[in-house]
Amino acid sequence: MRSRVSPQVASRWKAFRQEARQSLAGNHEWDSLVAGWLDEVGPKVGEGDVGLHVYNPCDLLQTTTHGWPDGLENLLPMVMGEAVPRHGLRHSVRGALCWNGRGLSLPDAVRLVYRDPLFLMSNMYAGAVWERDRELLDLLGLHYVLLEKIGPVGSEATVAEEHRIWIHQDQGARVYSSDTDPRGYAQAYATIAADGEIVSIGQYLNRHSHEVELVVPECRAFTHVV
Repeated sequence: MRSRVSPQVASRWKAFRQEARQSLAGNHEWDSLVAGWLDEVGPKVGEGDVGLHVYNPCDLLQTTTHGWPDGLENLLPMVMGEAVPRHGLRHSVRGALCWNGRGLSLPDAVRLVYRDPLFLMSNMYAGAVWERDRELLDLLGLHYVLLEKIGPVGSEATVAEEHRIWIHQDQGARVYSSDTDPRGYAQAYATIAADGEIVSIGQYLNRHSHEVELVVPECRAFTHVV
């Protein structure tokens, strides 16, 4: 999905939101968070517009198998969005699949979730890979979040920008602001960070390249057989 609309055009706004949900099918975290973000920014932009770019494969194993080591950039999951009013505050958001510094090794997690090539193949044919993918991410300590910046339209990035973290929890989307709730923001940051640093999925794979090198050849051999 790559689209931009004005929320004031009700029919286009409804279609835009439906397209966003379809693009995020199988990813309950980003689906919930993007819906919450759109609920908030839609009424704020006035005669401005909202843009969204989504790529949501829901299959980390196949993404890594096909993209490693030099072709990952265009295959990894991503969300980029912005809400731009004519005047006032601009909201920019990016989705991240973050590693929290915990979890099993990649080979162990893949072995637990996918068991053997026949089990992987049966999930592929049944259209259930996204369910196994969620299990894999949980075991690895990877979670989808949204990272937002809010600042005046037309201004350069400054330290005065408000930063917010959107996290999906049991009760739905929760947002934590560096301005209005700095303590909550710091706690939320700590839950998604590894040793105080946001580690994206691309960075995670590069940090664990030796584990990726163990998994990818076996998966590629199976893919060629299928």
